[in-house]
Amino acid sequence: KSLDQYSSQREGLIMFKEIAHSWLKQSADISMIENLKKFDITNSPEMIFLSTKEILDLEKKYNVSLSNIIMLSYEQEAKNTKIIREKDPSYNPYTHEEMVQSNETIKRLANMFPEANDVLDLGCYEGTRTLDLYSEKNLYGIEFIEEFANESKNKGIQVYRGSMIDNFYKDQKYPNGRRFDIVSIVGEMINFVGLDTDKLLSSAIKQVEDKGALLVSCMHYIQSEKNEDEYVIWSFKEPNEKKWVLKEEKIPRAFLVISRKELLEKVEDIARSQNCSLELKGEEVIDNYYKNIPLSVYIFQKKL
Repeated sequence: KSLDQYSSQREGLIMFKEIAHSWLKQSADISMIENLKKFDITNSPEMIFLSTKEILDLEKKYNVSLSNIIMLSYEQEAKNTKIIREKDPSYNPYTHEEMVQSNETIKRLANMFPEANDVLDLGCYEGTRTLDLYSEKNLYGIEFIEEFANESKNKGIQVYRGSMIDNFYKDQKYPNGRRFDIVSIVGEMINFVGLDTDKLLSSAIKQVEDKGALLVSCMHYIQSEKNEDEYVIWSFKEPNEKKWVLKEEKIPRAFLVISRKELLEKVEDIARSQNCSLELKGEEVIDNYYKNIPLSVYIFQKKL
């Protein structure tokens, strides 16, 4: 059965808890999740690689998109954060050391374009981090979870509700979309769209103004240069257990990691297909809270 069949039922704490913790039980022995379980390397001493072909074969076999599975886990994280905040209004998921370091890096690279006024944040969540990263700018966002899109709007961000993968920012003034001085794909969104990385990058690049900037954060496995054409399935325990445990139930998460070389090649190829170029203007590598998976932050300048 496709996990999509359960999408309309994800209401209320009980159903949320069931889906978050019981994917394997719900989808029985024909679930793609059951198959992916063997690639869970949370407690494995070595990284396990899964090729693009193997992922596509699994998607065809189970009629389930891996990107939908990853997005479902993202939705679970967002809803769980909301539940925690309702119990503890002071809770802030952006204060751990690695996140602070990441934010400082993003701000430093964004400041390379001091004249930028309009910033589009793809996957702006509920707006807290967007406001912190790009203060004093005209802020826009795309967010597919309705409640978080509304929270962002309440914080003054102009939000288009929809998937960041295949949607452009639109409003009454720009019904056919528009371009921005900076388009931001941070929060490692590149790693959370399954095999739709190309679609996300293509959408982002189209929305960058001439001489504007594309800002990207991406996790690279430290040895993935040896596996340049392969992805990594990684399901893990979030170090912030308060965020990821609901009544002592573990919430699963999975994401994909691509190599630095492959990411840069994707950016170059997609830009060329759009009759433009993207020049890498800055790059910083910082520690991540996942061992052997550092976080890289890039800023590119678009030229028509």
